[in-house]
Amino acid sequence: MEESLESAGGDVRYTELPGVGHDVWTPAYDSAELRQWLDERGTKPVIPNKSNRKQPFCFDRKSYKYRHRIENAFCRLKDFRRIATRYDRLARNFLASVCLVAAIVWWTL
Repeated sequence: MEESLESAGGDVRYTELPGVGHDVWTPAYDSAELRQWLDERGTKPVIPNKSNRKQPFCFDRKSYKYRHRIENAFCRLKDFRRIATRYDRLARNFLASVCLVAAIVWWTL
């Protein structure tokens, strides 16, 4: 998989954390290396600190709240089978489906 991503121009960063069970992403997202890498790319990290971090990083809580809302919106869109599996072959039909479902989701909130 790494080779495929690199051949497509992706910058693959793989870190294996020893002794971490099922919740492997929490310590990986809270690492100083990831934050430094994001800063080098010009990306502002919006990642909350773990509760037991000795030297907490500052992060924008408002941006984190908005990011969470966007994630929830995508999850809600994926509740519709047609969107989650992308039945439509044409991009314009898929876009029309996404717009219709987004309107339905917005209307029901």
